Amino acid sequence: MALLSKKKQKVWIWTAVDRQTKQIIDFEIGNRDTETFARLWGRISLIPCVSYCTDNWSSYRDLIPKRKHTISKEETCVVESKNSQIRTYGSVFKRKTKCTSKIMPMIYNQMLMAVNKIYEIAMKNLKKKVQLI
Repeated sequence: MALLSKKKQKVWIWTAVDRQTKQIIDFEIGNRDTETFARLWGRISLIPCVSYCTDNWSSYRDLIPKRKHTISKEETCVVESKNSQIRTYGSVFKRKTKCTSKIMPMIYNQMLMAVNKIYEIAMKNLKKKVQLI
């Protein structure tokens, strides 16, 4: 079981979102470094994809093939929306609060619960739309 240091060490959560379905397809928890993104990239790069849209963080430039990589803050609104939802449904992820766990498995479990809650809400909304048709 990995514990974070007692110092105020920040945990970075990398999320991959399908822009068409607006669903979180994977995530990785760790530092804000290329090594952490490489773990996520190792999984999502196996999923057929035409292009990847990111901001200008160096880790993305280091690993995502240039021919498939679009760098623009204007193209990251879907993932930023999902990050906002994660903070809404997972108290561990709220900023500037005391609701933070220092135990990595707890952070991971909170992330899974938040992603499941977001998916559950999306499915309820979809069912409502289908009933209206």
